[in-house]
Amino acid sequence: MRRQSLRCEATERARGYADFFEFSPDRDIAEVGVVESLAESLASGGTAFFTGLQSRGRGNDPPDCEALDAAAQRIAIEVTEPVSADAIRASKAKGALYWQEWDKPTFLSHLTDRVLAKDAR
Repeated sequence: MRRQSLRCEATERARGYADFFEFSPDRDIAEVGVVESLAESLASGGTAFFTGLQSRGRGNDPPDCEALDAAAQRIAIEVTEPVSADAIRASKAKGALYWQEWDKPTFLSHLTDRVLAKDAR
């Protein structure tokens, strides 16, 4: 019963864009899911970058999560969402999926802006 309730709540909160990781109405669970997906992707390529992933939970962030690196040192992991404002507007206006293709300089510039904005908080 609770599972169906969570699914309904997540569906109601769907933004209509970039909803791939919005599988949970609990933001902490969603952030851990994003980082677990990253860990699986890295591991499939032969790179185990971190272990012991833990959510820090609301009120204890930033960072969103922490883990241990190969030397068993704590590392901070902050989850951010590189979504194009132009793609959001186009998706909402057209009522269909639209995505932004990022070249490397544009992506790195956007990522730098997001990190600086989060760091300023």
